[in-house]
Amino acid sequence: MTSESPFPPEPSRASVISHPSGQDRSPEVLIGGQRWPVLTLSLSLLPPVPRIPLCHGLEPRGLCPVGPSRRGAEAGAGRGGPSAGGAGPGRAGAARNGGDGGMGWALLVVGLLMAVYTLLRYGLRGAPRPRARPDLRGRTAIVTGGSSGIGAAAALELARCGARVILATRSARRGEAAASRIRRETGNNQVQFMHLDLASLRSVRAFASTFLRQEPQLHLLINNAGVSAGGTTEDGFSLPFQVNHLGHFLLTQLLLERLRSCAPSRVVIVASSAHCAGRLRPESLGRPPSGLFSTFQDYCDSKLANVLHARELATREQGTQVTCYAVHPGFVNTSLFRHAPLWLKPLLLPLAWLLFLDASEGARVVLDCATQDGLEPLSGRYFTDCGPRLPWAAGRDDRLARALWEGSERLVGLGTAGGHQEGHREGRREGAAAPTGQ
Repeated sequence: MTSESPFPPEPSRASVISHPSGQDRSPEVLIGGQRWPVLTLSLSLLPPVPRIPLCHGLEPRGLCPVGPSRRGAEAGAGRGGPSAGGAGPGRAGAARNGGDGGMGWALLVVGLLMAVYTLLRYGLRGAPRPRARPDLRGRTAIVTGGSSGIGAAAALELARCGARVILATRSARRGEAAASRIRRETGNNQVQFMHLDLASLRSVRAFASTFLRQEPQLHLLINNAGVSAGGTTEDGFSLPFQVNHLGHFLLTQLLLERLRSCAPSRVVIVASSAHCAGRLRPESLGRPPSGLFSTFQDYCDSKLANVLHARELATREQGTQVTCYAVHPGFVNTSLFRHAPLWLKPLLLPLAWLLFLDASEGARVVLDCATQDGLEPLSGRYFTDCGPRLPWAAGRDDRLARALWEGSERLVGLGTAGGHQEGHREGRREGAAAPTGQ
């Protein structure tokens, strides 16, 4: 079967100069009284335009040339075979075109989502206000949890200001790496790592003993380290309550005399707005709570303890030039959320990446309370990025703050003769009788 193609034949690609019909030379043009030949380039120099079948809904099917797919269909029909209408190359090409279109829409949607993310993440929040920091040369600071997150960002800025910075962290590998990175970025060689595991009261005592033996000064203590995971420590206490509160309470008490001798000095305790859901009972301090959301409740209890610790410490240190501040750094995307329940991570992690602050932004209010002049009259207050704020009602309960202080002294073995063994045994007894928060 033959058919004439409706497309004109392609011109020969051998012709370069076209000669008008009836002339034996090229056309000329008169310029400045002289004749100049005109060269005309043939379209055959351009690559041939591919022939696009127009039969797929663009032209009447009768005008479409017989292509390979139709020939294949007819040949198949002539042999008694099945029609190729459902599996010919034309349909395959259409399927490929449809796939390319779907990919284009997918890329467009991804691009729009990225644009929305950028707008929300950086546009609507506004640019952060620049902070002026004082010169801290000659001053010594301890930052717990200084190997990552808010602690690392705060330590970096303190080192930039010239302070001697001790990174008190549990992991030697991460602590040494963070100290090396900060020294390299700031040029300040007075950044050191010291081992501290707040989940072990024995480690807290060993750290304090080593620090007091090696370091003659201490002007700034930033109690930053924290966990949100459930569990029980080797001392028998709830893991979040000991790491977030009890360990820091003992550390502060062991270093308090050095802070007094180097006054004016400050203690900054990283708390959280989650203290609003805290429910502290002095008779059951250190016990993991029960219930479906026990881990979250445990975390909120420890954050309430942070707020009350700062309040009571400020009351007890009046007249010593040691001041204390509780800080809510904001919702910050840090490794704290690695302990979130598996069912919550698919919702929480995208929100954290999209809307939460990064570590350097979260460290701003911590650094403000650590370095800003004129905050002494506000000792014991609760701070956010907007300045001092009233905590929730439980965070303003002075009687509860006093009961927490006395109970914490008892649990860590301070305040009474022979109290270390008594508090240790009681902590183990309470922890053993209570279920873990996991």
